[in-house]
Amino acid sequence: MLPQELGNGTEVPVVAHLYDEPLVAAGAHDFHNLYIVYFPVSHRTAVFWLIQHEY
Repeated sequence: MLPQELGNGTEVPVVAHLYDEPLVAAGAHDFHNLYIVYFPVSHRTAVFWLIQHEY
C-alpha cells in the first residue's frame, strides 16, 4: 500500500533503520526503532517510530 500512495509505482524505496535502547529506569527497558522510507523519484518520505516498553 505504501509504494502506491507515496511512490510512482515503479521506483524502489530506500529504507534506513536506526535503533536505540535508552536507559529509562532500573529493571526497565525501552527499545526504539526508527524507520525512514525514502522514494528517490517522487521525493517523498515516510517515517515510522516504534517504541517497545518492557518492565
